[in-house]
Amino acid sequence: MREKQNGPIKEITLDTHTFHGVSIQPTLVNFFYGKNGTGKSTIADELRQHHGISPAIDDYELIVYDKQFIDRNFQEDAFPGVFSLNESNIEIQNAIEEKTAQREKKKNEAEEKGNALDGKNKALRKARMDFEGVCWNAASDLKADFPEAFRGSNNSKSKLADRVLTVKDPEEQNLAHITSLYQAAFDANAKEYPLLVKPVLPSPETLPGYHLLDTHIISSSDTPYANFIRAIGATDWVQQGHKHFHDTPDHRCPYCAQPLPSDFENQIAACFDAQYEQDLASLKAFIQAYNDGMTSALRALHENQDTDFPDSQLDAYHDKFSALATLIELNRRALADKEASPAKTVTLEDISKAIAEIEQIIDEINSRIKEHNKAVKSKKTFQDSCTKAVWKHLAHQLQPHIQTFRETQAKLKTEKDALQNEKEALTAAASKLQSEIAELASKTVNIDSTMEAINKGLTDCGFQGFRLKKSRKDESKYQIVRDDDTAAKGLSEGEKNFISFLYFTYKISGRESANDERKDRIVVIDDPISSMDSSSLFIVSSIIRRLISICRNNGTAAPSDAPLYIRQMFILTHNAFFHNEISYNIISKYDSVNFYHIKKRDNASTIEWCKRKNPFSKQPALEQNFSPVKNAYATLWKEYKSSDNAAVLLRLTRQILEYYFIQISGYEGQTLEDRIMEKKENFVDLAPDGTQNTSLFHLASSLLKYTGDSQQPWSDGFDYVEGEEDPKQIKHAFQKIFAAMGQEQHYEMMMQSA
Repeated sequence: MREKQNGPIKEITLDTHTFHGVSIQPTLVNFFYGKNGTGKSTIADELRQHHGISPAIDDYELIVYDKQFIDRNFQEDAFPGVFSLNESNIEIQNAIEEKTAQREKKKNEAEEKGNALDGKNKALRKARMDFEGVCWNAASDLKADFPEAFRGSNNSKSKLADRVLTVKDPEEQNLAHITSLYQAAFDANAKEYPLLVKPVLPSPETLPGYHLLDTHIISSSDTPYANFIRAIGATDWVQQGHKHFHDTPDHRCPYCAQPLPSDFENQIAACFDAQYEQDLASLKAFIQAYNDGMTSALRALHENQDTDFPDSQLDAYHDKFSALATLIELNRRALADKEASPAKTVTLEDISKAIAEIEQIIDEINSRIKEHNKAVKSKKTFQDSCTKAVWKHLAHQLQPHIQTFRETQAKLKTEKDALQNEKEALTAAASKLQSEIAELASKTVNIDSTMEAINKGLTDCGFQGFRLKKSRKDESKYQIVRDDDTAAKGLSEGEKNFISFLYFTYKISGRESANDERKDRIVVIDDPISSMDSSSLFIVSSIIRRLISICRNNGTAAPSDAPLYIRQMFILTHNAFFHNEISYNIISKYDSVNFYHIKKRDNASTIEWCKRKNPFSKQPALEQNFSPVKNAYATLWKEYKSSDNAAVLLRLTRQILEYYFIQISGYEGQTLEDRIMEKKENFVDLAPDGTQNTSLFHLASSLLKYTGDSQQPWSDGFDYVEGEEDPKQIKHAFQKIFAAMGQEQHYEMMMQSA
């Protein structure tokens, strides 16, 4: 697809009146055709107000010709003069040109600084957006866990980044601890929790009888039976057996079932002396005290596990409790062995370390429970402290990124400030040069030459009886006067419109004040031929075509001195003839010209871009313009171009030849045929054997014979045999006729526009 050349306005979006979100992408020259009421004036008015156009056009002057322009500028007694250069002072003009070049250089340099400044602003925005993205991603988990802490910045990357940058003392936080406080501070159903019990576990060393654990508790009795059981090491066994079986029925031994001596109880009692009994009693008391103390402590420690306070250390507490319970159970078994065999010595497992570890966990959990309970009681205070802690943690995570962003931002701002100062200095220099140019220009410009040119245009078009002259009240203005210098009154609508259009065209190239800065123009022309006769319409069309050529100089390899001050044009009309008059010669300039058809249906206006693929080009993918307005003659060419039917082509070629050569060019039918016959050699081909192939000549002759005489039969059977025609030969002969008449350019133009 061929690229379109861009003008200052690259896109127009219409969303007013009957237009609803209609967008177009204009090029240098843009034609709009539409019936009255379809929305042409709306387009002109939107352009005048700079509505819906992109990009901004502050560096250009947009000038619109429409009814508003006429009403605003045309008063018969006085309207603003248009200053243009005279040719009297070449020296001053050279100075103006030199200073203008200097001004343009300063403006270009200022624009370059502005572009560089835009680059720095863009880099600043990118650095900021990148930083915002990093902050946003880093905060995602925290926002999910602590949504209330991010209230006000949860849906804005910019606000979140701003808040990160305001954190003064970033610090890593215990998120588990913050979670507990957050739930207490922000949960409406949060409650207070009881502290974990910290029982006092008895220390074995402090209990009476502890020393007996590593003491062999044995009897010192000197009876024969005592000596016997001691000798065989059965003191503990005998004692346990007697304890369990001394009430045996029939007074028999529980092991051998033999009758026991009548004094057996006395002998047993004599085996154990008083010290032995005392030690056993002390041992039992120690074991009882130890077991009772440990049972109570373990019960309290076990109940701590039932707390519903959420804390990450509860798992560790459970592990430590299990380990302590295991150690205590081992000690209980050792004590049971000691009680069963007092003569043995036992050593208890050291549980002090386990106790210290579990007590430390209890203290830490209780500390958090106390803080949680405070948070429940004082929610607002802890909400603030919890929120600060979350942001401190986030800022700590982002420290490297914060530092990089601040360094980048500071560097770019320094460079930006320097560029801004340079741009302002260059702009001030350009402004100073403009003042100097204006002062010089005031000596070289006048409104006389414009007035004289407009008067000449009126005379050339046949308007008589009135002209422009300087106003008596203000010589910077014009007034319309009769030939006797009296004020002209009662001008017709057509006369007013024609004067206004001439005034408009000179205003495009001139300026209303001698001191005005000269800006390139964007020109909008909306239906300029209202109430004009054909001669006025012809002149207006010619002027507009000249303006179009100036505009198109911007997109072509124009000479260095070619005018370029019109940068873009928009021409709107409802008049089909006028539309064709101003556009027929540039419809093929696809790269710089657009055609649009404005339509309105159901009170909604649309704009159709009139372009299509060219099926006859060597590259079918190429696009071409087509005019939304077709006359009968152009329609014949369009039908001819697309037809491959011989009968249809014979009719079409005859109609085209008759209209163009007979009606327009003024030839008579026979004269035209005679002219072609004089160039017979153009229609005859030589065969390899030297014979002449005259079929094309006879075909051309047949096409011309009945041109201008619609009453004659189509074929006389002499020069042409009907029914044997070849469509390609017909088209070839048709083209040869135009070539023989020196009208190749017209043929090519009509084929391209068809």
